[in-house]
Order: sequence, then C-alpha cells, then structure tokens
Amino acid sequence: MRLRAILMGASCLMAGVALAQSETDVLRYSQTFMKGSARFTAMGGAFGALGGDMSSFMINPAGVGVYRSSEFSFSTGIFNSNQKIDYRGTRSFDGHTSVNIGNAGVVLNFFNKPDNGLRNFNLGIAYNRVNDFNQNTFLTGINKDNSITDYFAESTYGIKRSELLSERPFDSNLPWNSILAWKTYLIDPLNETDGNIEYRSPLKQDDVVFQDQWEEIRGFNDVVNIAFGGNVMDVVYVGGSLNVTNVNYHSSKTYHEQAAEGNQSSFNELNFDEIYNAYGTGVSLGLGVILKPVQFLRVGVAYQSPTWNSIDEDYSAYMNSKFIIPNESGFAEYDTPINTFSYRISSPQRLTGSLGFVLGNVGIISADVDWVNYAGMRIHGSNSYRKLFSDINNAVENSYRNTVNARLGGELKLDKFALRAGYQYYQNPYKKDFINSDNATNVYSAGFGYRTRSFFFDFAYSLMTMKNGYSLYDYYYKDASTTIDIYSGTATSSINRNSYIVTVGFKF
Repeated sequence: MRLRAILMGASCLMAGVALAQSETDVLRYSQTFMKGSARFTAMGGAFGALGGDMSSFMINPAGVGVYRSSEFSFSTGIFNSNQKIDYRGTRSFDGHTSVNIGNAGVVLNFFNKPDNGLRNFNLGIAYNRVNDFNQNTFLTGINKDNSITDYFAESTYGIKRSELLSERPFDSNLPWNSILAWKTYLIDPLNETDGNIEYRSPLKQDDVVFQDQWEEIRGFNDVVNIAFGGNVMDVVYVGGSLNVTNVNYHSSKTYHEQAAEGNQSSFNELNFDEIYNAYGTGVSLGLGVILKPVQFLRVGVAYQSPTWNSIDEDYSAYMNSKFIIPNESGFAEYDTPINTFSYRISSPQRLTGSLGFVLGNVGIISADVDWVNYAGMRIHGSNSYRKLFSDINNAVENSYRNTVNARLGGELKLDKFALRAGYQYYQNPYKKDFINSDNATNVYSAGFGYRTRSFFFDFAYSLMTMKNGYSLYDYYYKDASTTIDIYSGTATSSINRNSYIVTVGFKF
C-alpha cells in the first residue's frame, strides 16, 4: 500500500476549519524522544532503574527518591539537523543549526533520616525538551506523469461553479485547494455528469513540469515534570509526577511548479505558499517504583498516562500562477484569510520496564524497554466536526500500531571522571502496509563527565538517524468503471540530527 497518511505537500484544506486534520497531526504532537541532560543523553536515556538525574523523571518518577541531597543542574547545547532527499531521481540537501536549553531542574531534599524506615523524601522540578521540530527541507525533481494541477482538478470534482465564482467562496467551507486553484485559473470546468461537475488541469497530456518544494519548520515539544518520591529502607524507591507539556510548531512551505520547454499548453508556472502555526499545552501523570533487592541490581517499573493536549492552530495560504498569453499579463494570485481551529489530542500511554547493574566503583550498565500505545491516540473537539474527528480516529487505528522502544547505556568510572556510551531504538509507529513502517529511528551517543562532592560537569554527543517517505500530493479513487490515480511519486528522506550537550550542576 502506498503511504497516504503523510502528505508533506498539498493536503485537502478546509476553508472554515483552518485545515483538515489528519492522523499525521496526532502523531506529530505525540512522539517523544529521550534526550535531556548530558549524562542522561550520553547513556542513551536508560535511567528507568537508576534515577538520580533530572531527566530520569520523565521515564520513572521514582528516580527522584534516589537523591540524598538537594541539587540544581542546567543543560544547553548545539543541535544540527541535516536532510538528504531523493525525489524522482534527483537528490537534494538542506540543514539547520540552533542553540537551545535542553534541560534544567532542581531537586529539594525535604526529609533525610538514614535511620528511619522512610530514609528521605524529595521534590523535583525538571524541564526537558522531548522533541525538536527544527529543520529545513528542500526537494526538486522532474515530473513527466502529472502535475499538482491534476490533483487540484480531481479533488474539486462535484463542486458547483457558482460556489467557486462567489466573492466569498470560503463561506461555504469549500476546500482551500479548490478555491485557490480556481481563482488562479489552475483548474477549468470540463463537463457535468449526473449533476456533478468535472474539472481538468490546464496542462496537456504530454506536458512536463519541474517541481520544487521548500519547507522551514521551527518548534519543539517540551515537558515540565513535577516529581515527588521517597526512599524506603534503601530497598524501595517510589514516586509520582505531574507532567505539563508545551507544543510549539511553525511551518512555512512553498511549492513551485515550472513548465518545461516544449510544452503544448500556455501554463508557465505556479507558486503555492502555506503558513501553519500550532500551540498547545497538556498534562499527564506518572507513577513508578525502583527496587534494589541486592546491592548491585536495580529493577524499575513505571507508567506514564496519556497526555491530554489542547491545540490551537492557524493557517493561511497564497497561490499565484503565470500563463504565456499574447498581449495579456497572464498572471493571477489569491490568498486566504487566516483560519483558526482548536481541538484536543490524547497521546499514547507508556509502560516502561528497566534493569540496572551497579558494578561497585567501576561502572554502570542499564537498559529500558518501553511499550507505547500509539494505536490508542485520539483526537476530540467541537461537536460541529464530530464526523471529521471520527474519521481521523478511525485512520489512527488503521495506520498506527503499538511499539516497543529500547534504550541501553553504560558508564565507566575513573575516579572523578567517567566515560559513557548509549544507544536508543524507536520502532516506527506505522503499520506494515505503509512506506515508513520499516524505518526505525536510531540514536547513538557518547560522552564524559567530571564530578566532585558538590559540583559536576558533563558533555554528550548524540546522533539520531531516521528515514521517511512521503508524497507531495496524492488522489486515488476507484469504482466499478473508473480508476483515478494522481500521485506525485515518493520522496524519500534520510535525516541526521546531531546534538552537542553540556550540563553543569551543583549539590547543596
């Protein structure tokens, strides 16, 4: 099956509701990757059974109970994303570099009595960036099979010309693609069949077009963990957390199409610009326990509830076209008003099992395994769009599967110095029938640290590798007598994300 879940290019945009939501939006704001402090990152985020690090709270809040004193830490770094894209036999590259705060937090030790059954009780507040959206994308290719105008024409089928001719066609909640293409003469009425209007592209059958797309994405998904936990007899560590998430996503995209020399039609070029912004906040709960049955072994179990996010978004678009027409300008343009829309998402719940081996003063080996319920994601909102949300939730069930993620880390202690390495594996949430299903995300990391009784300094480098496949546009219809298949072709991307993180901290 071809991937119709990820449409990086022209999607079917609704005039009155900003854009037609899809299962892709639900996934975008639900995926998280374990990256935080330098020590945590260098050891692959495998801290579910270890604790004692600000970033561990987002995996297992029982980790706050491991602290025996108060602590403050701060992390910052350089983050670089490079992307290689192959589209219709042409390869292109782009990248982006940024500096940001990836982690910060404080642990306050309220109770510390080594002779009590309850040895200590702590409160921790930690900030972690769990997904970085920042990237630049560019692709280009020659399409001899179709044009985005064919997609516009087919997706406009059945819409009356009188509606498109209206001075305010968006009052009828027509698809924005249809309105923009009509106003810029990129679709023409063909004929009427059984009361339904057909439309066609202005290009001729054998015309060839050059296609380009640029996209600049900025934003992040971060979480503040408010964790509390204690230590019982140096054997059982328990904890809970209230987690507050923040989503900030911005996309600016330009699609360009240019007629090749020798085409038969008068079409010359088009530009299609889209600006999309989304902001959201959410909450979730976490519970966890760490057991130390013997001195060298740690066993952790943790549960993270779904995150209940509220998302507000806005969308606007602009399209222009140019035709080569003697004695006429041949230029047309049209832009949309700014559309706003609000909805709610429940992101996956997560269950984590962890093992840690503390090898005296020599080092640590640890491992985490997550079960993540992507198939249980849901979108909700106003009753006015009940069918839209129902369709998206059905698409979530049909597109996504529950996944198993794994993290492995190690630390070698050399007196006050330490060397670290780690690995993370994130199974792709798409089901096997989709292009992306075999493309797992892998993270390789290493680092070092220096620690005294009251101060520590850590450095980490991590490389995240992922692959993706998507279409710029895709329209498919089939019945007993007709098959319509307008497909841009698959663009395949290879993404490398490099992180260089420094953490400083103080115990008090």
